Amino acid sequence: MPHDDDFLPENFSFDDHEDLEYLKHRALFEKAKELAHLTQAFVQSLPEPPEIPLLGEMMLENSYVLGAKLAASRAVPYYSRRMELAVLIKVAAEGLLTQTSTCHMLSIGAPEYWQLLRDEVEQFRLLFVAWVQDFDPTTDVEDEWGLFSNPLR
Repeated sequence: MPHDDDFLPENFSFDDHEDLEYLKHRALFEKAKELAHLTQAFVQSLPEPPEIPLLGEMMLENSYVLGAKLAASRAVPYYSRRMELAVLIKVAAEGLLTQTSTCHMLSIGAPEYWQLLRDEVEQFRLLFVAWVQDFDPTTDVEDEWGLFSNPLR
C-alpha cells in the first residue's frame, strides 16, 4: 500500500509555504489522503472473488490520483497546466462516486462505507471548488492544445 508521502515529489515540503492558497491546498490534500485511506478500507470489504473484476483496483486508483495530481499541481505555476490537473482530479473523484454507486446498486462491500465515501467526496469537492478559484490566470503559457485558453490574454 502507498504511504502518505508517496504522492509527493522528493523535495516537496508543505512547510515552505504559508499563503492562503497553500492552506487551501493543504486542506484539500489532507482530504485526499483521508479518501485514499477510506477507499482502502472499503475495498478490503469487497467480496472475494470480486463480482466486478478490477472494481476495487479502479477505486483505489481513483483515490490515489487525487493526491498525486494535487501534489503535481503545487509544483506547476501555469494556469492552463493547473486547470488540466484539476480536470483529472475531478474525473477521478467522479469516478469514485460512480464506483460507490455501483457497489450500492449491487449491494457489495460494507454498506456503512457507501454513504461515508460519498460524503467525503462531497467535502473534497467543496474544498476543491475553493482551491480552483485561487488559480491565477495571469500566470500562464500558451497551451498548444487549445484548452483552457486564458481570456485575459
